[in-house]
This record gives sequence, C-alpha cells and structure tokens, in this order.
Amino acid sequence: MGRAGSPEKPRPRLPVPELPRPDSPGYPPCDHAGTTAVLVKNLMNSSEAAVKEFLPKSHLSRVIIRDNLSAQRIYEMETRASDKTKKKMGHLYDHLKKKFMTDQLRKLGRWRRESMNVRQYLDSIRVYKEPKKKDQPP
Repeated sequence: MGRAGSPEKPRPRLPVPELPRPDSPGYPPCDHAGTTAVLVKNLMNSSEAAVKEFLPKSHLSRVIIRDNLSAQRIYEMETRASDKTKKKMGHLYDHLKKKFMTDQLRKLGRWRRESMNVRQYLDSIRVYKEPKKKDQPP
C-alpha cells in the first residue's frame, strides 16, 4: 500500500542517456594533470568533512587530519598569545610614556620653585650689596 490507501504503482523509469565509451572516437581526451589540480584546489577550499570523503579511509589519513588540526590549533593559540602580548606591551608603553611625562613635569615644577627661591635670595643679596646710585660721586 502506498500513500492514502492507494495501491502501489510501478514508477516509470527515466531514460538513461547513452554515454560514449572511453575508447570511442567521440570521447573527450582525459587530462589527468588538470583534474588533479582542480581536485587539490577543491580540497584546499572545502571543509574538513569534505576532505575526509576524498581521502582514503585509512589510519594514515586520520593521523594527517588530526595532525593538521592540532597544528592549526597551536597556530591559533600562538597567534592569540602574540596578539595578547602586543596589546599588553602597548598598554605598558602608554603607561611608561605617561609616567615619564608626569615625572618630567614634576621635575620642571620643582626646578622652577627652587630657581624662584634662589632668584629671590640672589636679588635680596644684590639689593644689600649694591650701593645707591644717587650717593655715588660722578
């Protein structure tokens, strides 16, 4: 019984096209190098599941795939660690630059205060040591 209680009917067969035999004159020549290159290129662009279909079902192919995956994971981990280190170094550089600038500004302020004190002291000494210009004979 088929769908909805109807008796099963044999399906009509689709016509199979006649394909030329490889040794016949109408058969196109085979370019193995081209198909291999296309196959390799397609393998490189496809996902892991598709790659598994093309490789022989042997222990070696599984080892190769696992090795490639582990190498890819290691590469990704190293890339992440490198990016993290770059980011940390960037923050450290910014921090050290800011610290250097604030230290320089602090030194400059301290030198100004000290120079003002020294200048006031020297000015006071000059006032006492210099004779009045009005009192000097010509």
